[in-house]
Amino acid sequence: MEKLTEATRAEILQSAGLSPILTAKASPTVPPKTAWNLVTNLDTQPTLVIDDSIEDYLDQVNQEWDRVARENELIADDGSFLISISGPGSFDLPWASVRATPQLQLAQKLISFPGQPEFVTMSNDSHVVCGVTSEENGIWIVVASTNEA
Repeated sequence: MEKLTEATRAEILQSAGLSPILTAKASPTVPPKTAWNLVTNLDTQPTLVIDDSIEDYLDQVNQEWDRVARENELIADDGSFLISISGPGSFDLPWASVRATPQLQLAQKLISFPGQPEFVTMSNDSHVVCGVTSEENGIWIVVASTNEA
């Protein structure tokens, strides 16, 4: 896999049903690598686990990510949030500021391997992160406060 650039990341994000926001609302205080560490740390416990052996598990991941993100006020009133996707060079890129469209397919398109979603989202004010990772026992959705960083 080639190293991610901002241009290739933008294409991937658009294919996942995200609309880029050219100017971020705020300057994030937590770098993507720190957010990834919060949701992938060995001591991390999932907020919930989606069974990846069921037929529509990727749709369920999208629905549950949206529910958990809204419950934790990660998504702003205007629908915007920050996102980091997995891949070579992803930690070298700044957060992408995006807004979801009705064609949202995060779990289907933001993958490390087919059927294995991997991405981290953060609120515009940097107070909370929500990551989706593929683990041995299913797809984890993890919410963490950036105060833990």
